[in-house]
Amino acid sequence: MNTTMRKTCSIFAIIVWHLLLLGAMTVLAMFASIPLIYAQSIPSWKYAVTLNIVGAGTVTLDPPDGIYNPNTVIKLIATAAPGYVFSGYSGDYKGWMNVETMKIDDKKNLTATFSKLPAPRYPAGIWTSAAEINVLPISGLSWEQLKREADAPLSPPNLSDNEDDANVAVLAKALVYARTGEEKYRQAVIAACMAAIGTELGGRTLALGRELMAYVLAADLVGLPPNEEATFRNWLRQMLTLNLSGQSLRSTHERRPNNWGTHCGAARAAIARYLGDATELERTARIFKGWLGDRNTYAEFVYGNLDWQADQNAPVGINPLGATIQGRSVDGVLPDDQRRGGGFIWPPQKVNYVYGALQGALMQATILYRAGYDVWNWENQALLRAFKWLHDEANFPARGDDEWLPHIINYYYKKNFPAAIPAKPGKNAGWTDWLYGSHLAFIVNAGWDKKIMTGHSVQIGGSPTASGGATPYSYTWSPSTGLDNPNAANPNASPPSTMAYTVQVTDANGVKASDQVIVNVNSLPTATVNGNASICAGESATISAALSGTAPWSLTWSDGVTQNGIISSPATRNVSPSSTTTYTVTAISDANDAGTASGSATVTIKPTPTATVSGSANVYAGSLATISAALTGSAPWSLTWSDGVTQNGIMSSPATRNVWPSSTVTYTVTAISDANCTGASWGSATVSVNTLPGVIVSGDNPVSAGTVHTYSTSTNVADPSYVWSVTGGVINGTNTGSRINGDNTQTGVTGSSVSVTAGGAGTMEVSVTVTDGVTGDSYSDTKYVTVMANTLVADAGPDRSVLYGLTTMLGGSPTASGDAAPFSYSWSPASGLDNPNAANPKARVTPTDGASTVTYTVTVTDAKGNTASDQVTIEVQSYVLFCNGYLKINRNQFSEGDIHSNTKLEFQTGAPGIHAGNLTAKGDLTIRTQNTIRGNATAGDDLYLFGAAVTGATQEHANVAAISLPGFSFSAGGPNVTVPTNGSQTLAPGSYGTVAVKSEGTLFLSAGDYYVSVLKTDPNAMLSVNASDGPVNIYVVSDLQFDVGVQVKLTGGSSDGVLFVSLQKPKLVVGAKAILYGTLIAPQAQVHFSNDSKIKGAVYASSLSIDPMVTFYHHTSSSGFLKESKAEAMAGEKSAVSNYQLEQNYPNPFSPPEWGFAGNPGTMIRFALPEASRTTVAIYSLTGRLVRELVNGEMPAGRHAVSWNGQDQAGNIVAAGTYFYRLAVQGARGEAMFTQTRRMTFIK
Repeated sequence: MNTTMRKTCSIFAIIVWHLLLLGAMTVLAMFASIPLIYAQSIPSWKYAVTLNIVGAGTVTLDPPDGIYNPNTVIKLIATAAPGYVFSGYSGDYKGWMNVETMKIDDKKNLTATFSKLPAPRYPAGIWTSAAEINVLPISGLSWEQLKREADAPLSPPNLSDNEDDANVAVLAKALVYARTGEEKYRQAVIAACMAAIGTELGGRTLALGRELMAYVLAADLVGLPPNEEATFRNWLRQMLTLNLSGQSLRSTHERRPNNWGTHCGAARAAIARYLGDATELERTARIFKGWLGDRNTYAEFVYGNLDWQADQNAPVGINPLGATIQGRSVDGVLPDDQRRGGGFIWPPQKVNYVYGALQGALMQATILYRAGYDVWNWENQALLRAFKWLHDEANFPARGDDEWLPHIINYYYKKNFPAAIPAKPGKNAGWTDWLYGSHLAFIVNAGWDKKIMTGHSVQIGGSPTASGGATPYSYTWSPSTGLDNPNAANPNASPPSTMAYTVQVTDANGVKASDQVIVNVNSLPTATVNGNASICAGESATISAALSGTAPWSLTWSDGVTQNGIISSPATRNVSPSSTTTYTVTAISDANDAGTASGSATVTIKPTPTATVSGSANVYAGSLATISAALTGSAPWSLTWSDGVTQNGIMSSPATRNVWPSSTVTYTVTAISDANCTGASWGSATVSVNTLPGVIVSGDNPVSAGTVHTYSTSTNVADPSYVWSVTGGVINGTNTGSRINGDNTQTGVTGSSVSVTAGGAGTMEVSVTVTDGVTGDSYSDTKYVTVMANTLVADAGPDRSVLYGLTTMLGGSPTASGDAAPFSYSWSPASGLDNPNAANPKARVTPTDGASTVTYTVTVTDAKGNTASDQVTIEVQSYVLFCNGYLKINRNQFSEGDIHSNTKLEFQTGAPGIHAGNLTAKGDLTIRTQNTIRGNATAGDDLYLFGAAVTGATQEHANVAAISLPGFSFSAGGPNVTVPTNGSQTLAPGSYGTVAVKSEGTLFLSAGDYYVSVLKTDPNAMLSVNASDGPVNIYVVSDLQFDVGVQVKLTGGSSDGVLFVSLQKPKLVVGAKAILYGTLIAPQAQVHFSNDSKIKGAVYASSLSIDPMVTFYHHTSSSGFLKESKAEAMAGEKSAVSNYQLEQNYPNPFSPPEWGFAGNPGTMIRFALPEASRTTVAIYSLTGRLVRELVNGEMPAGRHAVSWNGQDQAGNIVAAGTYFYRLAVQGARGEAMFTQTRRMTFIK
């Protein structure tokens, strides 16, 4: 099935006649064959779905018509051919169920894949079958354990409890029924399966995944009655998608790459097999294969810590063959479960979660293998490699409720891993010691390695030491040193030192097998205590015990404190006794045995200092009082008083101080310390202040030279008048109600304060005399103020010239200097600065209102409040094009902005063209015919005008200064990024390798710095740049490419907020019809602009060459580009043309391009041809006179566009008014095939 996308349109024709001029009938006569019709197209889009089929099967759509309105919801139904199964969709929509729905909102390309079903390996049984079980023994340890469990009473099933063991008990009853046929076991299984329904509610998928599978396997073994079977099947279908705490069996299996996910996968596989759902089983197999390491099949898991992943960029469920980390083998590690024991460490931790994951994985593998999937060999026998790593590298064989797992590995891989008989069942299944292990080969087990202390003994051998083969067995242990019986199955060993014992067992048939065990002999541990210390009360000291023996150790101290799990020597602890204490270790043990301790640590408590305050007194305001504190302890002391005053370095007791309170104050000591400790204080001194007529001057002290301060007086005299005087400073202005005298005094009746400017460094005296207006008595006070020199200096940096849009750093080195750091900074104006409060802000200078300079002022304030200012002036050189070498412009049409070359500048013959801006060249300046320069032309050498017009001043042999290209040094590196064809991607600022944007792709960039090794854009790619939140800077190390039709699209901000810098050489090419916004800098390259390309901004390069019809405007230009949107271009290129069409020009009305800053920059005429033909597009006046012929020749089929700039055939701007444009198409023999005329309005 292959349905292609269509778009349909409804056409409404509106006839409009505009014949407003005299002689209208004459006009109609001349244009009898030119109907005046204005057509407007109103789109009404519809979409279709493209379906490709891989494999054998069909896909039907509901509704089936194939063409859909937007937002229509359709159902896709996949039907596999016999022997195949549906594997899922891929493309613009992804799904894997055979029945899916999707919403139509854009083009949809889908591939439906059908996979060939594997042939089941066993005729019956999800896990096993009665036929296979009937050959198994009904005697021996494994059978006895299984039978005992089957005969035990069954607790109520609970699928919400992941520790409930009723599931494996039900499985035991099903196995015994399959072997014996006794109906009571079957009835118990049926009842349990029914009782389990509904118990999953309230739980999590962890419990459901572990518990459910056993009930499914049990039901499969016993066969449920019809009614129960129907109920059970309906329930199982619900279990796949049941939401438990936000997850389902499916989602957990597909997201969690650990034990949780493998258990859910096993349950999912069992359900799929029981229901006969081949699609569900195929999906389960693909997820499992991805977990084993095939990321091409599936790689959507969510991983935790990646420390144990061999390749953190490509995480898997089981590490690949040969994988290493830090030189250590991690081949077969289950990283997402091993991480539960912590980060990568060697030797590795023994983590039970790993075996938990293998419980789910091995049952999942068994079910899939029986269904025909070659799981045991997938990913280089990943499951076998996992077991080998646990045994060989982690020294962690299966134990406890994992004992049943080695029987599965040994059975399917024909291996001989230690496997217990009988073996405990697990959390989701078990009984494999009877199902698989009871008919394995002869196995010998020397037991686990042992550790003993010198002089002790331990029993060696397995449980049992021999199994399988033919009984009885004979045993020979070697060497016999330290063994009580070298021919016993389990002798006692007491070797004098560490020793490896090998047991060789011979069965009744003479078959021999052997195994080895190591008995490690260790010395008794010891602890030696030390750490004497002297501390103050409340402080702590560290004591330690040097340890010998084997970690971990446990210690018991003399104060009853215990320390357990100590892994390194010495063991330390912090103590804080209230009195002098001696510490010892009373008991020590290590990983092997108890030992002995010696030594001690005495912690001595130093005496605590005290302060007792005294000195209460009655004084007048401003009078002196002396208070004191009697001290105990060891000199020197430090005191802090309640009024915040501190006294340090006190060498004798008592400590005294003078106080002059203005009101009654109670003084205490709030903190005391001596040479050793901090202490406590007692007592207080209250100084009571009585009222006495007088005056006090208050104000700032100290101050800086030249700064302004206010000083005021407080007095209790009646009807006061004031006389102020200042020595070493100047009184400022006139205070309210006062006057300034000629002797630098200020007098008046209400002037209780004065403003003073501090003089030079030294002492300033601020004095006041207050006269009582009732008694005539006078009172005086003088404040002695320390004046410090003001050394603050501000440096805004040197004046300089900067190219428009580039960044420069302001400020000096340093910006502020003086003796009162820290400094604060304020720059103005703040526009264009990254931080107006920094010492050296970065400025991107873009002056407005035609200014060529910007002056920044920095004001610096020091810690004393002193200020200093400085200014820097930045001259902005605004060029649209600037280069070191030759600058050549070919067939210019219209452009704006100043242009400069450090060598030669040439305008070749124009299109004709108009350039608005000044031209300067240090060498020759050449302007050829059909060029109009609206500006000045200045040459350092010769100026050549070959019929060109220059409206401004011209000058040759002028003093033209060379301008330096900006220099850059940067590097890049990091991930590669590729935006696919027709795709899009958002890229954050940062460092990258190769960034490639494929055809029709869009890369979104935002404010910040991008460092890129290579930036490649394929034809019609787009860079969508948002500079509204700040500049967007793209720094390219080796290769910047703008291919044909590439657009740099501004979605926010202005063009001067976009910067491209490339260090490449020798050439940088801008492809034909490309549209760029921003500043492009290539200091080492020749920059070449291809035909019809456009840029708004600036280009700074080693040299520049411009192809015909290239448009370039400076950042400050108000002109825009006439261009079709990306959506229009794509629609025009990709939609089929079925008839001739002439569209209304746009914009309409329009103005000449060189007036683009005031109106529209020209107009675009679009037309469509269903087949190749000779085509004419021409402009006519209202009188029928030919004004300009735009197209005349053979044109291919398709959609076309041509622009008109308002010029006639001679290159002159036509008069404002109404004009006609006509499309005429001729056939192969010259016959007329199509003619259509429209009108347009040209304004000035």
